[in-house]
Amino acid sequence: MRILFTALGRHGHINPLLPLAVAALRAGHEVTFATTADHLPRLRSSGLSVAIAGVPSGSLAGSAADVFGSLLPQRVVADLEPVLASVKPELVICDVANPGGAFAARLAGIPVLAHGFGRVPQTSSITSLQSSYAASLGLAFDGASSVGDAFIDICPASVQDPGFKAATHRVPLRPVAWAEPGGLPPLRLPLVYLTLGSVSLLRSAIDGLSRLPLQVLVAAGHVDDVGAVPSNVRLESWVPQAELLQHADLVVHHGGSASTLGAFAAGVPQLVLPLDADHFANAEAVLVAGAGERLLSEEITADAVYSAAARLLADEAVEAAARCMAQEVSDMPSPDDLAARLPEYA
Repeated sequence: MRILFTALGRHGHINPLLPLAVAALRAGHEVTFATTADHLPRLRSSGLSVAIAGVPSGSLAGSAADVFGSLLPQRVVADLEPVLASVKPELVICDVANPGGAFAARLAGIPVLAHGFGRVPQTSSITSLQSSYAASLGLAFDGASSVGDAFIDICPASVQDPGFKAATHRVPLRPVAWAEPGGLPPLRLPLVYLTLGSVSLLRSAIDGLSRLPLQVLVAAGHVDDVGAVPSNVRLESWVPQAELLQHADLVVHHGGSASTLGAFAAGVPQLVLPLDADHFANAEAVLVAGAGERLLSEEITADAVYSAAARLLADEAVEAAARCMAQEVSDMPSPDDLAARLPEYA
């Protein structure tokens, strides 16, 4: 079967689709992955055929609502028209933030599956703009639950939004981390793993966590911006996160889907410091699971981070809840399981 995967040009949208795309290739399907040009070399290295669709969001002028609600969907629809004519896929799988992929597939009469990347946030102003654009194409659209004919959901059912679950034909898929290969740095246990996108919040988190009698491993990207750190803090620009989480006693992060679902899969308690976008929905998932705590931006101080982390490290109920989440994730169908079933949706 010929399958086209398509995602917005961001690691956080491409990476969740890659395990299924590669599993589909292993299962004997003809797989093409369409996204922005800057990601094509990495996709080719995974053995996938590639095509260009969309542009990096940072290259488009306008508000976030305009870019994601109107400009990107229009560009993706235009770019995918010749791709669909050339590849002739029997099924299109697009990330949920990329409804332009679904619109293009529907206009071509091709079945489409949406692919999620975490807990689905509530409808926003972006959805309204996407709906208006869909209407101009003669299509109906009403948010995440209507992106595809069904929704591949890598969020464990127990923590997915109840309203979304009720409105959606969900196809469960185990969240499997996708990362470039690499070795772990030297570790000392016990261990707290810290990863954040904001340097200012990172500094507060380091100052709080370093008071704990354990190692704090920080994945900071631009480590030179962090400054001097205490002796029990180790800075790394990148780590193989899925592997590292197997050794962590606590993960402190901003609420990205990869970190949230990775910690669920590893059974690690979480302290979430959400910043924007889907971070708040993912933080809510952690609270629903009983597997951690959340600190909002106005609450984040070194003292607050220290106190929350100390509580979580000592809380046996939280540890048990995290283990339950790991079991739930383990019980979800694997990418190979779903790849074998994809012809059912064509």
